Amino acid sequence: MLARFLPSSLAWLRLGVLLAVALPLSLFSAVSWLEHQAAERNATARLDDVARVMQEQAERVLDTNSMVIDQLLRVLGESSDARIRLREAELHDLLSAICERLPQIRAITIFAADGRALVSSREFPVSPAAPAPDPDDYRGAPTAAGWSVSPLARDPATREPFFRISQQRVSASGSQAGTIELAIRPSYFTDYYRRLAKPQDEIAFRLLTGEGYVVARWPGTLEPGLRADKERYGAYRSVGGYALFVSASQPPEVVFEPWRQQTLVLAAIAFPSAAALLYASLLALRRTRRAMEITRELQEESAQRLRAEEALRHSQKMEALGELTGGVAHDFNNLMMVVSNNAYLIGSTYPQVKDSQQLASIFRAIESGTRLTRQLLAFARRQPLHPDVVELQRALPGMAELLKSTAGGGVVVGVHVAPDTPAVCVDPAELEMALINLVANARDAMNRSGELEILARAAEPGEGPDPTKRYVILSVSDSGHGISPENMGRVFDPFFTTKPVGTGTGLGLSQVYGFCHQAGGGVQLESDVGVGTTISLFLPASDGRALQKRNGKGAQQRLDARVLLVEDNAEVSAALGSLLKGLGCTVITAASGDEAESLLARESFDVVLSDIVIPGRLDGIALALALRKREPRVPTVLMTGYARETQRAQAAGIYVLQKPCSPDEVARALANAMGTTAAAGT
Repeated sequence: MLARFLPSSLAWLRLGVLLAVALPLSLFSAVSWLEHQAAERNATARLDDVARVMQEQAERVLDTNSMVIDQLLRVLGESSDARIRLREAELHDLLSAICERLPQIRAITIFAADGRALVSSREFPVSPAAPAPDPDDYRGAPTAAGWSVSPLARDPATREPFFRISQQRVSASGSQAGTIELAIRPSYFTDYYRRLAKPQDEIAFRLLTGEGYVVARWPGTLEPGLRADKERYGAYRSVGGYALFVSASQPPEVVFEPWRQQTLVLAAIAFPSAAALLYASLLALRRTRRAMEITRELQEESAQRLRAEEALRHSQKMEALGELTGGVAHDFNNLMMVVSNNAYLIGSTYPQVKDSQQLASIFRAIESGTRLTRQLLAFARRQPLHPDVVELQRALPGMAELLKSTAGGGVVVGVHVAPDTPAVCVDPAELEMALINLVANARDAMNRSGELEILARAAEPGEGPDPTKRYVILSVSDSGHGISPENMGRVFDPFFTTKPVGTGTGLGLSQVYGFCHQAGGGVQLESDVGVGTTISLFLPASDGRALQKRNGKGAQQRLDARVLLVEDNAEVSAALGSLLKGLGCTVITAASGDEAESLLARESFDVVLSDIVIPGRLDGIALALALRKREPRVPTVLMTGYARETQRAQAAGIYVLQKPCSPDEVARALANAMGTTAAAGT
C-alpha cells in the first residue's frame, strides 16, 4: 500500500511544483502584456496632448498672419497694379512696421497677377529685375480659403531658413489679381517647441506642410526639402485651414522604458517565487496584486492632474485671446469714434440730412460695431463690469438666434418673457455669457436633441435669496438626463465636471454662479434623473431710473470752455476737435503726454480730454494725476477701450469714457467734470 501511495504523493507534489511555476509565469506574461498596452495608450494620449498644445500655438500665430493679410487686402481694396506701385512707399512702410511688430514674419511681399513684385517690406523700391515666385515653390493645391504653403527655403545671403504662406488677391470680377506672400521664420515655432520640450521625454516636435515637408522642428537642424516619415508613436493635428500639420512623436525605447522597468520588477518577483513552494507563489501573487492597485491609483491621480492642466491651458488661451482682442478693439474703437463723431457733425452741420435714412443706418451700424467689440471683450474676460438696466422683453428675443445656434439644430428652443417682468440691473455681456453657458450645458445633457425652454418672470414676494428685495427669475429648463443626487452639491464648484476628458472644463456653471452673486442675486438648481434639469437665476429687479437716464436724448448744450484735447490718432483728434468746437469750445490739441504737459505749463484750460494710451513719458492717467496736484481746479476726462486702464483710472477717481463714446456722452462727461470741480472748489 505504501508503495502505491508514494508514487501518488510524488505525482501530486510534482503537479504542485508545476502549478507553482506555471501560475506565476502566466501571471507575469499577462501583466507584462497589459502594461505594454497601457504604456502604448498613455504615450498616445500624452503625445496627443502635446500636439494639441502645438496646434493651439500654431493656430494663434497663423490666425495673426491671417489678420495681417486680411488687413492688407482691405488696404489694397481693388487697386490696380499701377495704383499699388504709386503707393509703394506708403505700403513699404506699412509692411515694414508689421514685420517689426510681429517677429514671426520675416518679410511681406505683394505680387501682381503675372508674378512681378509690386511692394516688399525688405526692399524699396522693388527692383524690376526681382525674380518672380516659382509656382513649384508651393507644392499641393491651395486650401478652400485660398492659402498656399511652401516647403522650407534658405536666404542665399544670410542662410536664414524660412517658409512662405500666400493668399490670393481677387479682383471685383472674380479673376486673380495677384498674391500676398508672408515669409515666416521657423525659429518662432522652434523656440516655442524648445521651451515646451522636456529632455527626459525625448519628444520630437515638427511643423509640416500638407505634402509632408518639414518647415520647423525640435530637436534637429532644418534643411530645405526635408520630408517627415510617419512615426509609429506620434500624434498629428491639422492647423486650422492653413494646409499645415503639427506632430509630436517619441522613440519606441522611450515610450516603453517605464514598461521595461516595471517588467524587471515583476520578473524579480515572479521568477524566484516560481522555484519556491505554493505558499511563496501565493505571497508573490498577493504582492503583485497590491502593486497593480497602486498603479491604478497613480493612473487615476495622473488623469485628475491632466484634467486640471487642461483647465489651466483653457484659462491661458482665454488670457491670450483677451490680449489679442484688446489690441484689435483699441484700433476698432478709434475707427468707430471717427465714424460716430463725423456722422454726428454731418447731422448737425446739414439739418436737411439729420433725419435721413442713410444717416440713421450709419448710427445703427455704429451701435452694432460697438456691441460686437464689447461682446468680444466680455467673452475674453477683458470687458469691465458695466451694470445696466436690461429689459428682458427686448433682450431675450434679441439673443434668441445666438442661443439657438449654440443649442444646435436638434434642440427645440423656446423663449418666453412674462409681460409684467421688471427690468433687471446686470452687466448685459455677462448675462449673455451666462445664458450661453447654460444652453451649452443643456445641449450636452440632451445629447444635442431635445427641448429647451427659457422663461423670465417676476419673482413672488419673499421668493429669492433676500426676502426684502425684488427679483426677476430667469430659468433655463432642459429635457436631458438630469444630475445625480451625489453631484447636486458640486455642480457649481470650479473645475467640477461630469463630462468626458477633453469635452468640458467645469467652469461654465461657476461663471453663472459668480455672475448671479456678483449682481446681487442667486441661483437655484432643480433636477430629476432621467427627466431634466432647471436652473433658475435670481436677478435683482431695477427701479427703472437708470433706464430712463440711458434712454434720454441728452440735452444739447454749449460748453463755452477752453479744452486741451490729447489724442495721438489724428483722425480721432480731428473728429473730436470739430465736435467740441460745435459745442462752443476753444480746442487746443496735443499728440502726446509730454506735449500736453508742456501746454499745461504755458496756458490755462477749463478741462482736459485725453486718451489713456498716448505716446510720451506720461500716459493719460499719469497726466491727470500730475494735473490734479498742480491745478486741482482743472478736471480731466479720460477715454479708453481697455478694462485694465479703466479700473486704474476709476480707482484714482478720474472720469472715464468707454470708447467708442457718442457725442452726447462726451458733452455730458465734460459738463459733469467741470460742474463737479467747480462745486468742489466753492
